This record gives sequence, C-alpha cells and structure tokens, in this order.
Amino acid sequence: DLGRLAGAVDPFKDDKHERKRGVARPAGLEPATYALEVRCSIQLSYGRVTGRVLPRSLQPGKLLIDGREVNSRAGRSWGGVAESVGEKRGVKPPPLHPAACGLKFTNLIPMKTPHSRRQFLATSTAAIAMPQLLLANKNPKQVIIGEGEHQYEVQHGFAQLPAKYTWQTTHNVAVDAEGLLYVIHEGRQNLKDHPSIFVFDQKGKFIRAFGNQFQGGGHGIEVRTEGKEQFLYVCAYQNVKAFAKLTLKGETVWEKYAPMDSGVYKKDEDKVRVKRWGRDAFMPTNFAFLNDGGFLLADGYGSFCVHRYDKAGDWVSKFGGPGKGEGKFATPHGIWIDRRPGREERVVVCDRAHHTLQYLTLDGKYLETLSGFGLPANLDSYKNLLLVPELHARVTLLGDNNKVVARLGDNVDGVVKQKKVNRGKPETWVSGKFVHPHDACFDNDGNIIVAEWVATGRVSRLKKIS
Repeated sequence: DLGRLAGAVDPFKDDKHERKRGVARPAGLEPATYALEVRCSIQLSYGRVTGRVLPRSLQPGKLLIDGREVNSRAGRSWGGVAESVGEKRGVKPPPLHPAACGLKFTNLIPMKTPHSRRQFLATSTAAIAMPQLLLANKNPKQVIIGEGEHQYEVQHGFAQLPAKYTWQTTHNVAVDAEGLLYVIHEGRQNLKDHPSIFVFDQKGKFIRAFGNQFQGGGHGIEVRTEGKEQFLYVCAYQNVKAFAKLTLKGETVWEKYAPMDSGVYKKDEDKVRVKRWGRDAFMPTNFAFLNDGGFLLADGYGSFCVHRYDKAGDWVSKFGGPGKGEGKFATPHGIWIDRRPGREERVVVCDRAHHTLQYLTLDGKYLETLSGFGLPANLDSYKNLLLVPELHARVTLLGDNNKVVARLGDNVDGVVKQKKVNRGKPETWVSGKFVHPHDACFDNDGNIIVAEWVATGRVSRLKKIS
C-alpha cells in the first residue's frame, strides 16, 4: 500500500510488515501543490483514490490539505516522498496514470511520530462526493472555466508541433470519427515546402502534416463522412484562392477556384490568383454540409456571398452579398447547418463585422438575427449546444432556444477594452483566458478545441469536467 494521499508514497516508512510483504513504493515522485477542497473516499492501495491512480509526473511544490500547508519532507509527512525500496528489491509498482480527485480530511494526524496504517484510518474520515476542483494531469496550477454543467479544464498549447515546423496564425480545427485533430494555419507563402495542415492524436501528439499547396492562405477545414470514408474539405484565401477535397492523409480528390458562373468576380479571378481583396475577389473562409451531398461555401473575405455546390463540387447558386443584415452580410466568415435536436434544419451565418448570427433557410431566405457577440468567427454543435468562438476574446455556448449558457475564457476587457493583451506578445496572455478565438469545435467526447488568431499560433483544449 503506497502512493497514499495525493501523490505521497507510504509515510509509514518504518512499518516492517509492509516491507516484508514486498510492497513497492513508486519511484520519482516529487512533493506537489494541490488544492484539496471536497470530500471523497480513499482506497489506500497503490496510490488509488476513488478508484483512480495519481499523476505520473508530479512537480515540486507544497501539499495543502484543508487549506493548511503540510511538511513535505521525504517519507515523514503527508505528501512526503520515500525512495523506491521495493524497486531495489526487484518489486515494481503498477503504472501510474493521470487522475483527478478532491480531498478533504478531518482529525489529521501530524507525522511527528510514526503511525501505523490502522492508526491513520482510525483517526481520519472521508466521504464520497463529486469533486468541485480537480487535479491537473500534469500542471498543479489547473485552471477551470465555466460554471454549472459547463465547466472545462483549460489546456493551452494542447497541440505541439515538432521542432522542424512552426505555427503561423492558427486558423481552424476539425476532428474526425477516430478522434484525430486536424489544424490548419495560414502559413507563409515563401515557405513552399512547409505544410499548412497538421494532424494530432487525442493527447495532442503530432502524427503527420501535409497541405503545402495552401501555404500563405490556409483558412477553413472540416471533416465529412461520405459512405464509409472520411474526407477533408479545405479552403484558402489570399494568394491561394481555392477550395479542395482531400483524403485524411492529404491526397487531393479535387481542387477548384472562383465560381465564375456566379457573375460576381473579376475576369480571370479563377486563373490569376494573387493577393487582392475586394467584393470582386474570391476569398473563401468556411464550409457547411448539406444532406444531399452538396455543401455551402462562405466567401467571407471576398464577395460576401454564400455559394451552393453539388456533391461533385460544381457550382449551383448563391445567396447573400454585401449589405446591412437580414440576408446581407459584412464578412460572412463562418457558416453551419443547425441540426440540434428539436429544431428544424437552418443555415447559420456568422455575420462577423455586424457582430451577429443570422439564421436562414437552406435556400438562403432570411429568418432572424441573434446579437450580443463580438466578431463571431465560426460555429459547431454538440447535442443541444451551439459553439460560437468570438475573435473578441471569448467562446460562447448557446443552449436550448439559443440562450447563452456559458462564456468561456472571457477576456474582452483586457483584449478589446483596455488593450493590455497583444496577439504577438505571448507574455501578455492570461492563463485560462483567450486572445482571439478564430475557430472552435467539439471532439467526440464533448471537449472543445480552440484555435486562436495569434501570430505564434495557439491551440487549446477545454477538457469537459463531468
């Protein structure tokens, strides 16, 4: 029995009976800092707490129990560390895995003199409850945001690139059916051999990269299941001015350019693809998928139109265009089909420069406007929730009837009003708060992945707390 008490190994160092049984103490555990607020049951076996074991990597610090600091000298107090005598004898403990638990003790015995396990159990009490504050997997300074049933642990820098690659303004994110994360960044036009799309596993570990053809204009990315296969839909603006369908490994199925049949673009816009802005330029930003296999493509930085395509990627029609709302847009940057339970299917457009969401029919007829946002950038949904990343430093969750149920990572005051936070200076960023969320999506477990429009790139995971 070891690893007791939030990462501490057996404090009963002189208990010869335990040693004779060959019970090993885990090696490499350091004192740690924890805020322990809630009561729960403790199973004193190999560091398990309420059926879970404790984090593999504990950082130096102090142990707090019931708000009091406790001595962390090795093997002599709660939170102390003892050397792995079991390992020296050839006995190794089972693997330790990340876990979370809140603890609250009463009648705590100071370890000024040795105490047996029985004495400890007889003089301490614990009751089962849902933890309100969880221990971080790796970082003792865990940050929780949200409230009620919408609480998340913030994990900034979740997706980490290998040294040979660098971020340049992370733009959009998508998750496939297996839980792999796809991130597209804008990239640099002069770095022709640098990829613009990166793939990570469920723990943020890099897997592969591709998409050099989108460098300098990488923007929108979505995963779509078609039959038994999944595909990536990617769009790019600026010097690229294209949209494409790819396999999940990056092979191109097709690539297309400005829909000249729409009649809204400058002559040869589909052929002469250079950085040029304007209402007659093609600057696509995001996709939404239709049930017939077709899709909608928002030209958010160009014509301000939403284009409809069939399943082969051929242009069908358009709606929208520049205007002051009610079916007309100013930077229709994000787009989504709202299929949440109990609702009729509708198109939702992030009318970014108007700080609104517009609801329309699938044919593009205006229905209603939702206000109260700060440069809404894109959308995603999960069960009854609609996710709205806002460039004005927060992520919003809308519930039933589109009422706000949570504002996550809100730093509107520091970023927008006081302007104390700079997108190009990470030292000004605040842990647990956002700078410029440009896109966000749910993963398959209801966690949220956020990509921010910052110069060095940043992808954060908001891990759902049940």
